Amino acid sequence: MKKWLCVALCSVCLAFEPPATMFALLKNVYAASLFSMYAPRIGYLYCSLYGVQAPIYTQPEMSCQIDAKKAQKMRWYAKTFTQRTLFLEQKYRLGYANGYCLVQDGAHLFNATMIREGFGVYRPMPKTKGDELLKNQLQMLEDVARINGKGLWGDYAREMQCLRKVARERPDGIDEGY
Repeated sequence: MKKWLCVALCSVCLAFEPPATMFALLKNVYAASLFSMYAPRIGYLYCSLYGVQAPIYTQPEMSCQIDAKKAQKMRWYAKTFTQRTLFLEQKYRLGYANGYCLVQDGAHLFNATMIREGFGVYRPMPKTKGDELLKNQLQMLEDVARINGKGLWGDYAREMQCLRKVARERPDGIDEGY
């Protein structure tokens, strides 16, 4: 019995590669999904939310365009939502890998909250072992927010559709120029 229990536990452990996890203080919010955090043993970390694409200014080479004034308003609403939800100098649990982070306060995962409340769209990320469940949940939350007209999906539905399209076309690697 102990042998089978050990084998089951080992298979679960090998099924998911967690990012480096730590507690960190939120120091600054630069954009709706871009932060600086301070972890005492590591120092300052800059990270973008894993799986979340917040409103951006579109570039001419992108497949669809968002009016600059509308993009500015959308960015302001999304950043304000972030600032009202997360608090500076508060300690959060942070999952960190390659410049992307999962920000968690207790059972509250901010990455999911931002999409569920309609202030970001799901952005496919490079494949990591065991993250399909999170990706599927983020996609489902985006669909629910879109159908219910939550957040930016209410007044900026066409622009959010464009953002969704751009997020799915963006390269899976590290952002360059985005």
